[in-house]
Amino acid sequence: MDKLEMLCQPLVEYLKENHNPHTEIVVTMDSIMVKQCAEGIPVKENK
Repeated sequence: MDKLEMLCQPLVEYLKENHNPHTEIVVTMDSIMVKQCAEGIPVKENK
């Protein structure tokens, strides 16, 4: 986990400097995506 954290730190800095708190970076084997949520409402679970 330490190595992963070290590798991701530049991505975190990029987000802080260039985007808002509603932005995320998704890294997969095939792509790197920058996503941003415009609106969201949490759904409460009915029990």
